[in-house]
Order: sequence, then structure tokens, then C-alpha cells
Amino acid sequence: MAIALVHCLSGCLSTIGNALIFASVISIQRKQKLTSFQRLLLGLTIYDLMHSVAVTATTLPVRKDAEVWGSMGNVATCTAQGFFQQQAQAAFWYSSAMALYFLGKIRYSLNDRTIARYENIFHVVTFVILETFAVSAIFVDAYNPMWFSELGCWFGPWPSGCEGDECERGKHYEYFSYFGAIVFQVATFIIITVCNILIFRTFRKQERQMMRYAGGGDLHLSREIAIQGFLYSGAALNTVFWGFLSLLMGTYTNFGEDALLFFSLMVNLFCVHIFEI
Repeated sequence: MAIALVHCLSGCLSTIGNALIFASVISIQRKQKLTSFQRLLLGLTIYDLMHSVAVTATTLPVRKDAEVWGSMGNVATCTAQGFFQQQAQAAFWYSSAMALYFLGKIRYSLNDRTIARYENIFHVVTFVILETFAVSAIFVDAYNPMWFSELGCWFGPWPSGCEGDECERGKHYEYFSYFGAIVFQVATFIIITVCNILIFRTFRKQERQMMRYAGGGDLHLSREIAIQGFLYSGAALNTVFWGFLSLLMGTYTNFGEDALLFFSLMVNLFCVHIFEI
């Protein structure tokens, strides 16, 4: 019950934060044309808002026969929640795009027209690839109560713990988990980290050149950039790292996965969503 309620609270805060960001960007659009960064931020917010609403529902859409605390749903509601939970992968990918945007502007001095051309391609590719995974999972019955059902429905087998032909639904859910989620999350962490390192190196090089010509000074700006990059990467990593770790431990061991999952939700609650708002 504690895990389900904390997960719900986390979803509520995320919904509020994304709604505020969405309203802010829309208010800008009424006054002027949005920049590439603002359009990327809007895309991230829309996908994350859909995911946050699904998280807020917590165990309510889970099918009743799963015997999970608070479950009141059926196969259809569980499938719907799983579909919207999957939208989080697009939000991760948009975070990568925003990191690449800053890298292009700062390190490579790309103009707005060039960035906008790549941005349009990104929107189309993201929608086609990610929604193909999300929609196709519906037709192969991959959306079921998760490995830890108090988190709601996403990719998983039914009945819980079944394998292969023993399963009524979700016989090949693991392929969707790997290629429809984990690949995008790992790629996001790599892209964000590399972009922040390259941006930091760019500022450090510029400051050293200024110090050489000016005959003195310090590296105050590059230190600030390094701190901001660390916080940005850390927030992205904290969003799923502990949950991913608890997933691995829950799958391959029986060692304290409940406590680790609860800890991951608390980290997500206080270090990500409160900061987001």
C-alpha cells in the first residue's frame, strides 16, 4: 500500500509540474513563434504528461484478479494504462534531443534554421518508432500488471511469473521491454552525459584562451557549467536508475527488492518531481 500511494503522489507532482510547463510554453506561443528548444520542451512535456497521468492512477486500472491492493480494473483498463506508461520513453528521447540542441548551439554554433531542419526530422522519427512499439504491444497483449504490480500495468506476462507457452498474455513482453524501453533509456543517459562533457570542455577551452590573452583570471564559468551538467545528468539518471536496479534484483534475486523499490520512488519523488515544479 505504501509503494502504491507514494507512486501515486509522485505521479500527481509530475502531472502538476508538466501541466505548468505546458501552460507556460502555450502562453509563449500566443505571443510569438516558438523556438526549437521550446518546441522540444513542449514535446517532452506532452509525452511526460501522458505518462504522469497513468502513474497517478497507480493500481486502480490493474485487473481485479491480480489481487493487488487497490486494483479495480480489467484487461482493457490495464492495457490503456500500459500504453500511456510507455509514453515515458518518448520523454526520455526528447531529453536527449534537448541536450543535443545545447551542444549544437554552444559547441558547433549551429544557426536556428539548421537546428529546425534536424528538429523536424527528430519529431517524425520519434513518433513513428516509439508509437510503433507502443501500439504493436497492444496487439500482442504485452500490457499486463508489471513485475511489481503495485506500480500498475506496463510490459509483463500474465499470469504473473509465467514463462513462454504457460502465459495467457505477454509471451514475448521482454522484447518490448528491451527494445521499446531499455535501449532508449540507456541511449538517453549516454547522449546526455556525452553532450554535457563536450559542452563543459568547450567552455573550459574558451576560458583558458581568455585567461591567456587577459593575463589572469579563473575558471568560474566552466565550474558552473560542470555543476549544472552534473545536476542535469544526475536528475535524468535518478529518474529510472533505482527502479531499474530494483527490477534487476527483483527478477534475478529475492534480496530486498521491496525496500529498494520504495527507496527509488522516494528519490524520484523528492529529487525529480519537486525540483520539476
